[in-house]
Amino acid sequence: MRVCHQGIFQTVMLSELRNSLTESSVEVLMHRGFFVLKDLINPDICCRLRDEIQMLNNLGLMKPNQVKFLLSEGKSQTVTKPHIFEADLHDPESRCNCELFGELFESDEIVDIVTEMMPHLHLSTGQSAKTVKLQYNEGFGACFPWHYDNPGKPNKRKLTMLIYLNENWKPGDGGELALWPFLGEQEVVEPTMGTVVFFLSDRILHRVLPCYKPRFCFTIWMESQDVNGDSDLLLRMSHLSKSPEALVKSPLQRVISRAVYADAYETSLRECFGDSCRLPILLHQKHLENLLKDPAVSNFVGKALRIKDNSR
Repeated sequence: MRVCHQGIFQTVMLSELRNSLTESSVEVLMHRGFFVLKDLINPDICCRLRDEIQMLNNLGLMKPNQVKFLLSEGKSQTVTKPHIFEADLHDPESRCNCELFGELFESDEIVDIVTEMMPHLHLSTGQSAKTVKLQYNEGFGACFPWHYDNPGKPNKRKLTMLIYLNENWKPGDGGELALWPFLGEQEVVEPTMGTVVFFLSDRILHRVLPCYKPRFCFTIWMESQDVNGDSDLLLRMSHLSKSPEALVKSPLQRVISRAVYADAYETSLRECFGDSCRLPILLHQKHLENLLKDPAVSNFVGKALRIKDNSR
């Protein structure tokens, strides 16, 4: 195992992060569910990180992004997102071929810095409590559909940190991150070099818009034991008797999100999976059918739709 030392992340990236995580940014995160730090990471570091992703891709260690859809009777079917390749640094071979990312994975200093400012997130430590995933998008319209990084059990993700490594990005290149706070307005983030985005994994619906040139980024998911309790997962009559706005800051919004944003979900599935979109769309529609069978839930979703439409 590589011995951690006071390297580039400890001296530059971590100090920049520590200086940028302020009480104000934490307030924004808890209120809106996300915040964006532009030009946070030094360009030289970004270029070195991008080069490590390119090297892994050249070695064949970046694997196609695939989604396993659960079917009836315990069966499943895997569908590939075209033109998107990833490496998870829990894989030792990937780790040993990228010095800077290996250093980042083996250190808990980012989690420690975040915990200093946000102890209420109850983030866990250790390599098993975080995931560092590298991503290369070839372009050609490749994208991600609307989703939550923590959709429910057994997922333990609490906080997502996204770092972009794209030099000379310009409008029209695509690949922007779209964030959609529940019943709020979308925010679109340009994937420019050095931009860092934090968002709550169980509270922010998001997607990657179609990308038309090569795009590099990496994600750090930080876990917590304080996620997906009954109050985050079970929609009760006591919730249905209130305004849907009560779910704006609650992970419980995930229960009805697909119904409130049904058309947007379906459009993004078509854009993402292309010719392989039939199964994801059928499962999406089946989910809606089952959810809306309950008249009280259907009425609650109708209220949420009216609030969403009136906020435009």
